[in-house]
Amino acid sequence: MQTDKPMQVEVFKTSIDNDTASSLLKNVLLVLYPGARVNVDLDDCDKILRIEASELSVELVSDIVLAFGYECSLLT
Repeated sequence: MQTDKPMQVEVFKTSIDNDTASSLLKNVLLVLYPGARVNVDLDDCDKILRIEASELSVELVSDIVLAFGYECSLLT
């Protein structure tokens, strides 16, 4: 019997502004969170980064995006 952890969903406002950066950040986040669902909506005015994973560190995600030179803040 499999007991799946509930998925945690976090949404961030970012300044990610191009497909290359979006793809690179998605790949880095997927290495850290295998099996996660990661999406960056570059058409949204807030450049939304949405991550769905069983375990997720908001601080780590923010730090990674900031390390790539982009702003990142959790939407509440």
